[in-house]
Amino acid sequence: MSIKQEVKSLFILVLTLLMFVSFVTTGQNKKDIDYINEYRLERDIKRLQKIIDNTTAEGVIVFDTSTNKVLGQKNIDRTYSLASLTKILTATLVYESNISLLNSIREMLRNSNNKEAEQLANAFGYDQDSQVSAMNKFTKRFGDFYFRNVSGLDIIRSTTTNERIPGGQGKLLPLATFIKEYYFKYPELFDQTIIARDNTNVIVNQLSFLNGGKTGYTDLSGGNLFVSVQKGLDRQIFIIVLNSTEKSRFVDVRNIANFLLQSSI
Repeated sequence: MSIKQEVKSLFILVLTLLMFVSFVTTGQNKKDIDYINEYRLERDIKRLQKIIDNTTAEGVIVFDTSTNKVLGQKNIDRTYSLASLTKILTATLVYESNISLLNSIREMLRNSNNKEAEQLANAFGYDQDSQVSAMNKFTKRFGDFYFRNVSGLDIIRSTTTNERIPGGQGKLLPLATFIKEYYFKYPELFDQTIIARDNTNVIVNQLSFLNGGKTGYTDLSGGNLFVSVQKGLDRQIFIIVLNSTEKSRFVDVRNIANFLLQSSI
């Protein structure tokens, strides 16, 4: 073998070794990066759960709409009074019955007016019994819902004892699942719930990337709040807190949302 051929062979051998080392190193780097990302995700999920555990709310769900995964929760299996979150379901049924009522529905969702909800419900029922029947039928496939009126107001059973029962009740996961289906099917229903004017949600201007929301409050339910926050280009994460206080529901949601937006989750 000539010197020229030996040099060529040696060059090919060195090049092959360099390519092999580069391949092994790249593979190892990828494993290291994956490990770091998994560690950060696991760490932040635990931090999120700690924040949820420290909320005033009795019930909390943080729901990733892109994967249908529950990222964190508190007392998810309990049944809660929905208060005016009931109006999300009322609004959806009204819209499916008469799309020309869109502007009135938007206003009702923003200001949470009970009389407006009752008037709008005439679109799918001629009296309260027929309206409630339609709502219970409409939500049956989601499970764990029951409605006695269209506004979510408490019903006073006894004026003597002030005993109350919820106008609408349900569990957190079915509620998040229902909202997800119709939030994306009819985004036009929610696009004005982030406008501050006449809005019962006082933190609409305090949360970055807020895309929608709805408040609820009665003596029985305490403070309820649903918001959708955007993380990344097209990922929506729902936060729902139930049975908090009138003021603490906003603190609960703000703390969860701010952490989510800066975390690796």
